[in-house]
Amino acid sequence: MSHLKAVCAAALLCSLTIQAVAQDDTNPTESVVTMDEAIERAVRAAPTLELHQERVAARRSTVIQAGFRPNPILNLDSSDITSAVPFSGLGQTELTLSMSQQIERGGKREARVEQAEAGLRLSQISNQVARSEVELQARLAYLDVSAAHLRLTNARNRSEVLKAFANVVEQQSRTAAASRATVGLVSAKYQEAQADVEQAQITIIRTSQFLTALWGADDGRVEVDLQALLAADSPYDYPATLVTDQSLDVREGRAEKARARAGLRLERARAKQDPSVRLGLRRIGGSGDMAAVASVSIPLAFFDTNKGNIQRAAAEERAAEWAIRDTQLHLKRRYANAFSEMDAAYRDIVNLREVIMPIAKTALHEAQKGYEQGGFSYLEVLGAQQALQDFEERELSSLVRYHQSEAILIRLMAADDAPSMGEE
Repeated sequence: MSHLKAVCAAALLCSLTIQAVAQDDTNPTESVVTMDEAIERAVRAAPTLELHQERVAARRSTVIQAGFRPNPILNLDSSDITSAVPFSGLGQTELTLSMSQQIERGGKREARVEQAEAGLRLSQISNQVARSEVELQARLAYLDVSAAHLRLTNARNRSEVLKAFANVVEQQSRTAAASRATVGLVSAKYQEAQADVEQAQITIIRTSQFLTALWGADDGRVEVDLQALLAADSPYDYPATLVTDQSLDVREGRAEKARARAGLRLERARAKQDPSVRLGLRRIGGSGDMAAVASVSIPLAFFDTNKGNIQRAAAEERAAEWAIRDTQLHLKRRYANAFSEMDAAYRDIVNLREVIMPIAKTALHEAQKGYEQGGFSYLEVLGAQQALQDFEERELSSLVRYHQSEAILIRLMAADDAPSMGEE
């Protein structure tokens, strides 16, 4: 009886909620990395953001280049007309120095600049979208590490309680107070708990390596703030539905449409034929006379009217509009699913903390008292303890679901505060 009382005391001690256990689960010798710090490290080290920054730089250069007019062309012509027939004026060398300039019609330069600026705007928003994705990945990885640490704590608690029960049952089997079958059952449960501990340790290593790899570290050594996972506020601090007007993904689609629209204007402008004007001087050999020359040339649009490119650009603009609508529907569905999941997880957490787990703790206490009075067996005490620990694992799973859903809401609500620059 005294051995079992000790086990029951250990069971009640281990039945502390994971909030209390987590407070002492970090290594004081290691610097704790907060979630915000983990996200910032991942952003600083992300190669994809460097890639997008270079694309932005490239687009800026494209804007500069788009504003230039065509260069003038310098021409030097020499003609040496010879003839065997003695006509006057033949057999004299002529030199012509001239300059020609193409004149763009239809607003080609303005359309080029508009398209380049739209491309720059698109690359800037794409950079923000990529950053939001990196932040989401880091946030989820941080939650995985936190959950792995708390699962290890729970697994160790179960293992310690089952080990104590296994020792008691082993001693009771020697006096025929417990059967060998009971000894085997409790021993099997203890070995199962030990396997859970080992699996939790492996999961900590794997999740920590993934998290630290996001900021370029390979050792996988990191201490996280477990309280970030344990907190759970009402999901109604977030809007129940997503307003997509300022969503990064929608703004990215609108920037793509603006670029397509500018491309259509450019193709229409290219349908206008550009004349070339030529001015120069001609020197006639022999006499040394000088003459001014001038010419104008313009392509005749008999065959190529750029019709195909105009139709392609128009289709691309329509496709961009449909892409925006598809993105809006996708975002709303994804947001609604994440909000619903977060709300369900929050309700489960509150129910567990305020109703179920207090009942389970009372049941464990009553099972202990009943055994002491000879009314319950030690297996009933073990069952009550196992039930409480199962509820703690359920609470942890609900906390993970809650924060994963919250991370998705934060990602979907990421907004672009820059001016629209012609987006519709």
